[in-house]
Amino acid sequence: MPDLRSLGLEVPRRPSFESGSSVPWETVKHEHDVTGRSSPSSLQTVTTSIVSHLGAWKLEIAGLVLALASMACLVAVVARFDGKPLAAWPSHAITLNALVAVLVTISTAGMGVALASGMGQMKWVRFKQGRAPLSDLEYFDEASRGAWGGLGLLFRMRGGVTGSFGAMIMILAVFMSPFAQQIVAYRFRMALVDSGAVSWRALGYDLALAGSGGFLPVMSMKAAVYDGLLSEDSESRPRLPVECATGNCTFGEIETLAVCQSCVDMSALMTPYCVGGTPPGGDTSTCGWQLPSGAVLNTSADVFSMTPLFPGNINGGSFSTIMRLVFMGVNTQDDGTPKPWALQCSLDTCVQRLRSDVSRGRLTETILTQYANDSVPSTQSAIHTLLPVSITSPVTNETYTMSMRSLQALRAWFADLFRAGAASSRDVATHDMVQSLYHFHLASPTGLQESITRLTTAMTSHIRSSPGNQPVRGHALLLEPYMHIRYAFLVVPATASLAACAFLAMVVFQTLRTGTQLWKTSALAVLFHGLDHDVRCRFSDLEGLEAKREEARAVKVMLEDDGGVGGGGVLRVQRVY
Repeated sequence: MPDLRSLGLEVPRRPSFESGSSVPWETVKHEHDVTGRSSPSSLQTVTTSIVSHLGAWKLEIAGLVLALASMACLVAVVARFDGKPLAAWPSHAITLNALVAVLVTISTAGMGVALASGMGQMKWVRFKQGRAPLSDLEYFDEASRGAWGGLGLLFRMRGGVTGSFGAMIMILAVFMSPFAQQIVAYRFRMALVDSGAVSWRALGYDLALAGSGGFLPVMSMKAAVYDGLLSEDSESRPRLPVECATGNCTFGEIETLAVCQSCVDMSALMTPYCVGGTPPGGDTSTCGWQLPSGAVLNTSADVFSMTPLFPGNINGGSFSTIMRLVFMGVNTQDDGTPKPWALQCSLDTCVQRLRSDVSRGRLTETILTQYANDSVPSTQSAIHTLLPVSITSPVTNETYTMSMRSLQALRAWFADLFRAGAASSRDVATHDMVQSLYHFHLASPTGLQESITRLTTAMTSHIRSSPGNQPVRGHALLLEPYMHIRYAFLVVPATASLAACAFLAMVVFQTLRTGTQLWKTSALAVLFHGLDHDVRCRFSDLEGLEAKREEARAVKVMLEDDGGVGGGGVLRVQRVY
């Protein structure tokens, strides 16, 4: 009887115990080769075969679709909440970490169906492709059950390319859950809150008390001056009634009326000065020094002096000037010779543009720039008019004013408070203010500048906190937890899911190419299509499972058609001699 396959005809098969039977790839290919062209019937046969074959994998394909859908949902969810505050998470019953764990578990379960079936099918493909030790049947069976079996298959190097690839995916799937738990990290950051932060700025100042001989500063201004001058704090910090609900706030840039200071080294302008003229004989060792402004250090016995200068007796004094203080002194050099020095510090009404922040309940302000009215009065009488000092900001074009009566009140009080005086030692001075400022000079090379800075900062704080000034709304900084997504940890779950799809495609292709029946992990297939009689007899003489396993490593078998009636529809595992 002629071989029907050689004629390009399909050989009818007896139905397998499983509905997912396979048409050998060689049969379809041979049918195409004989005719020399793809006839409609051959194309239909190929299409029907592939569709029928894929239909037998519908459970595995559904598992992979579920795995990929879960992974897509995972990526979408974590991307949606990346960088969002923890309060943005809509559920109180389940956390983002829990949802990630659920999605990864679903993906792992879907992959598991495809991996188990694929590894189970590969053991039949293995024996269909050629002779292999009978023990490979057990190795593939163990690999289809999980990572430990997959590791054994890799270690024994019995899986081939496709089997080893599937075993690696089995092992990789073990790390999906631990890596998924590292995807979401909860961190803390400072968040801006629009409420709970209020500072103050001044557009004008017009506080003064009327006295019998003129104006006097209000008591709160006097308190601010004493606080700034006598404070031992090395830093000049503003003391404003700032509201900051969280202890950390930012107000951005603030522009306000203020009192500014500037100090200039006048040592180069000092000249010798002797009271009553040069002594007989020209000995000037007991004389002092003087400046062009009229400030003097009377004798060499005076180590420190202070001279106040006010508009009217200041050359070049402007409308904004409140007072200038000239400090003079003598430092003894290493060789014992005296070295005179002089420092002039000016207090002026100005407009400051500064950056204001509160950190841990502590207010810090940094002066960015400052503007003053540098107009110089033409006559001394113009100083005493009651027209306010006006300063227009070049940035905001706002006008800031200091009333003349407030300026006159400060000048009158400062003339008494900072009256001229000298100190001959640390403990001997003409009055307390001279002694205090001399103490700051001895404490630090920049002690005088720092004390004047503290004075102007305290006066500015009083001006800004006076009644009628404008509030400045800022932002409170709140330490809030937020969700940070570490996308690198998504690589393992995503790679495992995609690799599982590639593995199943490889298994399907190998099954079609070799014409292997779709037995997968079925235990019935092992029972119905087991060893032939001769091989079973050989194993029946062995006692113990280990002895049979050892013999299985030496016996090579191959999956073949039985050659019986029906055209090879029934397959068995037979020993190859």
